[in-house]
Amino acid sequence: MRKRSLTARLALAFALIAGLTFSGVGIYLYGSLASQIIDRDDAELLRKAARAQQELAELRSSPTENRWEEVLGVVKGNEEFGIRILDARGVQLAAAGANYGIKPIGGGAYAKVPDAAGSIQAWSTPSDMPVRMTTIKASVSGEASPVVVELYQVASSRVSLLRDYRWKLFIAVLLGTVGAGGLGYAALRAGMAPLRSIAAGTA
Repeated sequence: MRKRSLTARLALAFALIAGLTFSGVGIYLYGSLASQIIDRDDAELLRKAARAQQELAELRSSPTENRWEEVLGVVKGNEEFGIRILDARGVQLAAAGANYGIKPIGGGAYAKVPDAAGSIQAWSTPSDMPVRMTTIKASVSGEASPVVVELYQVASSRVSLLRDYRWKLFIAVLLGTVGAGGLGYAALRAGMAPLRSIAAGTA
């Protein structure tokens, strides 16, 4: 097998170093973007929870089916968000928006993330969609016991956005590594041309 030239070996080493550097920067950028998106989504979830709590406080006893309409309306306009209103026994009184399916049961199935405005539970559906939920308990006129409101987000758009971003970062790192290796090879070849001339003259 033909031995690689010193120029090729140095260019390969340069490309490897550049690839590792680009990968490190890409991992940092991806983590930073993911963290910012999650923080934004959590802030929106807690804003909707505060609005739902306000609507519950203003709710009046009514026998009509539209009693919960104002509370359910906090998730309108965004199909990722959903809301469920349960009585003290866990019986669903009303629901609107997205459906997270079945919440996992058991130790460690979901974790509470402390927040100044409440707590957020997080888990993933069987299809690996992240779900984040906050729960409100409130006394409502006409109900013997406080109702429980689950307000949650099934973050499908976040998954899609981050998946596309991962591919873009992968392509950018790959092109950057190949480009750095090619430029390094060209620069090394040009820089070592005088040495090759001297070596050829003394041969």
